[in-house]
Amino acid sequence: MEKILIQFAPDGKSTAEKLAQVLKNNNFAVTTGVNSLSDNELPELVIAVFSPKADTNSTFINVLDVCQDKDVTVVPFVTSNMDSTATQRYFLNDHVWIDNSETVFSSASEDLIDLLTKNYGDLADRKRLKKEKEQKKQRRAANVSKSAVSKSAKGDGSKESLYKNICFMLGAVVVILLAILMLQPKSSDPGAQNKSLNAVDLNANIRNSENPLIGTWKITSYVDNQFRATLEDSINAQQAIQDLLNVGQLQFTADRRFVRTGFTPTPERGYWEYDPSSHYLKMQPEGDTKFDQVQLQELNNQKMIIVVSEKVDNLDIITKLTFTKVSN
Repeated sequence: MEKILIQFAPDGKSTAEKLAQVLKNNNFAVTTGVNSLSDNELPELVIAVFSPKADTNSTFINVLDVCQDKDVTVVPFVTSNMDSTATQRYFLNDHVWIDNSETVFSSASEDLIDLLTKNYGDLADRKRLKKEKEQKKQRRAANVSKSAVSKSAKGDGSKESLYKNICFMLGAVVVILLAILMLQPKSSDPGAQNKSLNAVDLNANIRNSENPLIGTWKITSYVDNQFRATLEDSINAQQAIQDLLNVGQLQFTADRRFVRTGFTPTPERGYWEYDPSSHYLKMQPEGDTKFDQVQLQELNNQKMIIVVSEKVDNLDIITKLTFTKVSN
């Protein structure tokens, strides 16, 4: 088999054919579309055309599943926004991906050529990359375990672990916030977690007053750029995040008390303080000498966005939580 395979569903055929021609013009050996993969015909790299119907095409998914099992790198080429599924999110979150949903084909194909030209050797060596990512994940988990406050809880272990990570990130002490995820909070944005991190003006959409903070806020969106090592991790993470979206709330009262619900097994109560000039929000749980400090990226009478940034093993781990006010 040729070194690069372009895999597609029927509605992505025209895009695949155009991609194949572009790659051949740049001296890459390419083949398009297969019904199955076997051990003796594995490509070095697969470009998966994620068209709207790709995620329900059994042949398309079966080929990607083999790639996952055999450590063949898949580079998603996303043609349009579509409903998100666990399978799709795994491949979009795990690998570098090319966005043709909001850019013209010529620009997206140039990005792909640039990626392959500069990084083909690394992308083709999937086993080494996977090992390195696993090692970074283990080190990050160890650091989080050492830093987080131990809390007892019962239930599914994988969900409990994610809840602890969410709680830790929300309560992390943030000295300087350098970046946020550039995300339109829509479920149809398939690869939001992998978009570039760019500096923004934190003051652009924020009130220079603490008054809008008073009230009850429901979490409506949770996004982070943490690496999910396996498809199972991705599925568990999505489920745990959905569970959090169902119950997560923050309540702030004028007497500077807060109640945090859904981030820990039982509601947390304590005292809050907000600095409109720096946009830092401090929350000190009752009976705890330490306080949580986060920074608000947006605050008005209807919407609040909390962004948390931490550096672990030289990786920028960024979490963005969006809340909608449900009562004053």
